[in-house]
Amino acid sequence: MVIYDHRQRCLYEGELKHTANGFSWLKEKIEFIKGQAGQLPEIVFEATGVYSQGLERFLK
Repeated sequence: MVIYDHRQRCLYEGELKHTANGFSWLKEKIEFIKGQAGQLPEIVFEATGVYSQGLERFLK
């Protein structure tokens, strides 16, 4: 996973654990970027079958 800010600077590059703690961490990062940019970030991910379903549900 890679997170860029609204100026296209890399804020994080690494793995996202599909756990409650991992998704909570991701939510904090999304809110941080929203606060900086004034809008929700664009989120792009590769659908990998059952492996991406938890992330997809979280993002919806």
